[in-house]
Amino acid sequence: MTRSVDPLFDPRLADWLEEDETTAPDQALDIVLASFPSIKQRRAVRVPWRTPTVTSNLRLGLAAAIVVAAAIGGIYFLGSRSDSSVAGPETPQPSPPPSESAAAEQSTAPNLASFTSPLYGYTIGYPAPYSAVPATEAWTGEDQLNPEAAFADRFFAPNGNIFVLVAALPQPPNVTDEEFMASYQQQVADRECAVPRDAWTAATVAGVPAQRAEFECGETQGLEMIWIANDTGFAISGDAAVVDVMAQTFALE
Repeated sequence: MTRSVDPLFDPRLADWLEEDETTAPDQALDIVLASFPSIKQRRAVRVPWRTPTVTSNLRLGLAAAIVVAAAIGGIYFLGSRSDSSVAGPETPQPSPPPSESAAAEQSTAPNLASFTSPLYGYTIGYPAPYSAVPATEAWTGEDQLNPEAAFADRFFAPNGNIFVLVAALPQPPNVTDEEFMASYQQQVADRECAVPRDAWTAATVAGVPAQRAEFECGETQGLEMIWIANDTGFAISGDAAVVDVMAQTFALE
């Protein structure tokens, strides 16, 4: 018998059907068995789910037809899957979140306003919610820095309980930088909220050597810094966290 070659019909299955064998090739049986769980049973629109008068021979014939159909479908399905070279769409990768360090910098970066002292000629940044009160009198060096001193540029928090003071004093002739700063250190060691002489450590402000000391005043942690620039001694004192930020922005005209 001459038969046309159908690329979708496995020749081995055709040979088996022509020879009228009762045993299917092993590969065909494997495909049929693997395909049975995936065959969905659905109700036909006009045909009842089951006819009680169907004979045993007819049931066997229908079963054989289902086996053949399943085998053909399985072979075609496997062949089409093996020849397929189309890749599915790539799953878009989410953008990496900002690094923790960048987020931290954004959340802790202070919002600073700029202040230029009319009397002492320096520029400094201070927290934007604060109010700035310029000095109206020159500092003679005899009085201590305090929130009511007219010779100090004063920066107050909205609640008034946190403040920073800045003042400047010309360096006397024939007085070295070390002597000038030692004189100031002795002065603040004798005040009510004293800064011990041994509390001072080396620091830098605006690129010049400075001295800094932390101290306690009541329940507040304070910070004092002193330095000399352009033959002028500068001092800043107040809340430790705010002084630290403001000193980093200090600049002379």
